[in-house]
Amino acid sequence: MSKAKEVGVKKVVGARRSQLITQYIFEAVLTALIALAASFLFCYLLQPLFSRVTGKDISPFSSPGLVMFIAGVTVLLGVLSGIYPALVMSGFKPSSVLKGSFQAGARGIILRKSLVIAQFAITLVLITGIIVINSQMSYIKHKDLGYNKDALLFLRVHGNADVINGYNAFKNELLASPLIGGVSTSNSLPVAGLGTGGSETVDISGNPIQVTTARLRVEADYLDVYGMQLLAGRNFDKKDRADTIRPVILNEAAIKKFGWKDHATAIGKPFRMGSQQGSIIGVVKNFHFSSLQDAIEPLALYPGSNSFSRVTIKADMQKAGQAISLVEEKWKKHFPGALLDYSFLDAQLGEQYLTEERFSRIFLFFSLLSLLIACLGLYGLISYAASQKTREIGIRKVLGASVNGIVIMLSGDFLKLVVVAFVISTPVSWYVMNNWLEDFAYRTSISWWMFAAAGLSVLLVALFTVSARSIKAAIANPVKSLKTE
Repeated sequence: MSKAKEVGVKKVVGARRSQLITQYIFEAVLTALIALAASFLFCYLLQPLFSRVTGKDISPFSSPGLVMFIAGVTVLLGVLSGIYPALVMSGFKPSSVLKGSFQAGARGIILRKSLVIAQFAITLVLITGIIVINSQMSYIKHKDLGYNKDALLFLRVHGNADVINGYNAFKNELLASPLIGGVSTSNSLPVAGLGTGGSETVDISGNPIQVTTARLRVEADYLDVYGMQLLAGRNFDKKDRADTIRPVILNEAAIKKFGWKDHATAIGKPFRMGSQQGSIIGVVKNFHFSSLQDAIEPLALYPGSNSFSRVTIKADMQKAGQAISLVEEKWKKHFPGALLDYSFLDAQLGEQYLTEERFSRIFLFFSLLSLLIACLGLYGLISYAASQKTREIGIRKVLGASVNGIVIMLSGDFLKLVVVAFVISTPVSWYVMNNWLEDFAYRTSISWWMFAAAGLSVLLVALFTVSARSIKAAIANPVKSLKTE
């Protein structure tokens, strides 16, 4: 709009409208290409940060075709962003512009405000999404899994026969130390799901039924090491492994799925797995053995044979370093030729949600960039409004208006745009994040404070942006704006 007089003069001296359109589109494309060059520089400098945030080692410079595509998009965006002002400015009437009676049309004002509202609505959706995602990740980290995950160290056996054959001696030496609260073996970990298989039992009426359960082969003291709660019946003991009838412990989900009326009803019922006859001796409280995205499925635990793939150690976390040193010492003593491959269970559990953690970080960066862009748009809008009201502000100051009054006058209408964006974004945010949470069988709830926190944070940033430009206009010397009148 500040080039209105330039356009009027050019038209008076014979410039055609097509020439003016070409000039302003060219200027917009040139601006976009300069931005492209700057963006490539930032891409190069921020490549290590990008790799850490996304977990991907991707560079736009590795593909010439991608670079050409980005350049083509840049030119297209430059043309699109330049068309509107080019058409508007080339259509100015020289007589109106040069005699000072030109004013911006209502359509231009509506377009500018609509763009700012759209920018802030997108920003609010992203920021609300960040709050919901972080709330869900916090829920996951603090969710009771049905066992004590914080004090468990597990060792991978890798099928080593020396470890399997010498396990008992290794276990006994560990248990002799006060640093170790328990040791047990299993064929898997209660992480990322378990293998399943078909079994046969009876329903509440005693009729045979075919069922499918997850399966976990464990040592007798497995429940004690993991701190799992037995709700009915008894736990395994060491002699169970040699019994003709295999003892089985089911979880609560299995009792419910099979239609039995309570935990006590299950005790003593037959439970055949393959060719091995079995009998249910207990019911354990539900515990998570898969991601929280999945509901807890029926599970059958049964005593292991001499074959196992994991050794779980309950260590004293107050003296974690000493406990690990003890495990390393005893491992080297008993299995000098075997690889010691260990990790903490809570770390293994965290790996299930790496995708969500990475998604959260990427979402955060998008939100910050979106907020920055929205504030730039708002700053541009308030700057334009201030320039259009320079004389009005000068006259108000001469007549005694205060700086605060002028700031409120300039800021009020633009802060309303943020409120409108909040109203638009709230249902969109709820719909999008509710759909995302549906991927989790166990999830947090979306609360009103999440929308309020997003709206308040964006409003404060917008208020700072608007106030910074409004104060600059309000404290300007009125003599400079009125001396040419």
